[in-house]
Amino acid sequence: MLGPEGFSRLKNKAGETLLLQDEVSEKFKHLNLGEHSIPPELWEVEPWMANWVRERYRWEEGIYHRLAYEEFMEWARRVWEALLQTRKVIKEKPGPEETISTEWLSYGGIPPGFLVRPDLLLRTPFFNHPTTIVWLHLDFWKAEFDWAQGLHFKDGMPLSYWAIGMGERLASCLTEEERENFPRSYAITPKSFTYLPYRKDTVTGLRLFELPRSFSVDPAEWFPAARNLIRDFLDEMLPCWSKYPLVLSLSPGVSGIGSQQSPWGFSGFLGEVWLSSQNHRLGHPINYYGYDGPEGLENVLVRTLSREAFVRLMSGLYLRGPRGMLCDAVGKNCSPPKKTPLLHSIRKLTFEGKMFRDFAAPFDDGIPPPRALLTALPAPIYKETTLEELNLWENPDNLPREYRELLESEAGIDFKTGRVPSYEEVPRLKWLFDPTIEWLKPKDFPEMDWSRGQVWPLDLTREKMEIMVEEGYDGSGKDLLHYSCLADRKLGQYGKTILLGTMPYKLPEE
Repeated sequence: MLGPEGFSRLKNKAGETLLLQDEVSEKFKHLNLGEHSIPPELWEVEPWMANWVRERYRWEEGIYHRLAYEEFMEWARRVWEALLQTRKVIKEKPGPEETISTEWLSYGGIPPGFLVRPDLLLRTPFFNHPTTIVWLHLDFWKAEFDWAQGLHFKDGMPLSYWAIGMGERLASCLTEEERENFPRSYAITPKSFTYLPYRKDTVTGLRLFELPRSFSVDPAEWFPAARNLIRDFLDEMLPCWSKYPLVLSLSPGVSGIGSQQSPWGFSGFLGEVWLSSQNHRLGHPINYYGYDGPEGLENVLVRTLSREAFVRLMSGLYLRGPRGMLCDAVGKNCSPPKKTPLLHSIRKLTFEGKMFRDFAAPFDDGIPPPRALLTALPAPIYKETTLEELNLWENPDNLPREYRELLESEAGIDFKTGRVPSYEEVPRLKWLFDPTIEWLKPKDFPEMDWSRGQVWPLDLTREKMEIMVEEGYDGSGKDLLHYSCLADRKLGQYGKTILLGTMPYKLPEE
């Protein structure tokens, strides 16, 4: 759906990779996914979306638009709940033993795809100055923005929220009750959800929603034009915020929807944020996710750290448990199943152990624990590269021998020279996982409440989970350190330094 000029720009920049993606798509025709070929980003970042499409729905445009609407509503509720939870923390001042529990965790991070301790968010803010951030959701079917939402930060905390629009197709899904009771911090923001998307830029005459079609789906092409339009909007509707720095962020279509249903918040979702914003390392011609504007803490960390180091550091900053324990959380949905049935069905499928079915080796059945995701090798890798440039692992030499052998045989990696071959040389379509780390099974978890999620140690193994559950841990975060240490004692690892990913990690003691 790109316009002639936009298509020409994309073809010049991404021509060779587009041909490779067409070749990859051909290999998946047998999956019978619907009237359109499956977008490659479905398996390049999150294979469970491909499995969800295959198992539950044919991949059709109408399904996508319903998903985009549900994501808009879920995103709004996540941000609103995080804003209220932050205010509650400031008022009640709970201790760290309390805020590591699911009662307190909220989606206060940027973007709202991983559960954080709200008290830690105040100590290490994403922005240390007043900032407005606006997320723009890109519909890859039509090369249009289909929704946008904004959030103001002040003194490190989310201060006010406003939904600034969605396209007519998505707006038609809103009930009258949703239109009237939609959460927003300012009554002055337009009640018409289609007001901003159809606003025209005074210079180009283009409307906000059609910018990607005219400029190309590459955010680097349309960020400046979008910034002008949103600045005009702020000047008109929210002048109290118009003088502050403005950060724009791309929420990438199907990938944005699927990533927020990743079972794990840090090793899963934030690992995908790293992949989506650093996918040039894998040979992708454009970023699926990114920011434009003054850099926040997360931007700097994503760009400078390896994937596993980024995940570990973010866990320590925003979901740190007692005695410095690194944790991960099974995400929750803030919207009930009745309101967002498709999103809940994605999360249900991942929890059934089908998220990597046919898209991973040597395991594809079950749920990879966080430590398995820390060192997983995604697929495909389009360009020849090196281990150093790929930057997935902090210390590749520390990968287990069995895993190195798998990476050599299945991905063609040469650990002596550091060379990583391209897809043309090694046409690999499956993610590779450490064969020494057993995957979790759905029955291993305590009873799951999807409105709350669960909290677990980042060093979780299947054996450790089994012991913690047998001893009475319910996933809520209550007495997390006690149950973790109890399991470590039974495993003969209490207080020891282990390899978590490829980096040393001292297990916390009571």
